[in-house]
Amino acid sequence: LPFLDILISNINGCIKTSIYRKPTSTNHLLHYESCHSNALRRNLPYSQFLRLKRLCSDNRDFEIQSHLLSQKLLMRGYPRHCISTCFQRAKNQNRTKLLLPNKMNQHDNSDRVVCPLD
Repeated sequence: LPFLDILISNINGCIKTSIYRKPTSTNHLLHYESCHSNALRRNLPYSQFLRLKRLCSDNRDFEIQSHLLSQKLLMRGYPRHCISTCFQRAKNQNRTKLLLPNKMNQHDNSDRVVCPLD
């Protein structure tokens, strides 16, 4: 069952998730030589590998999808060392922790003051 960018499958009564790409999907990743900050260019591969880590419930599938992503990044001019470093960083992350809500993005409304504009 494809839903947005995730493929949900029932394999022997066990729910598995993976990446879903539309058949018309193209390699629309930012080119490494584009006029963007170095931080963005360094972190784009890492964020994409983290996305794979979150969405792939099976480690073997994560490895396969990471290889495909690596090939796309190479085609977009990303250096091999950058790709491999980002892959290793994402691979070493705990998937369970990655799926938990990020406390940095949660807002506590108890400290918020709302003033009318009248």
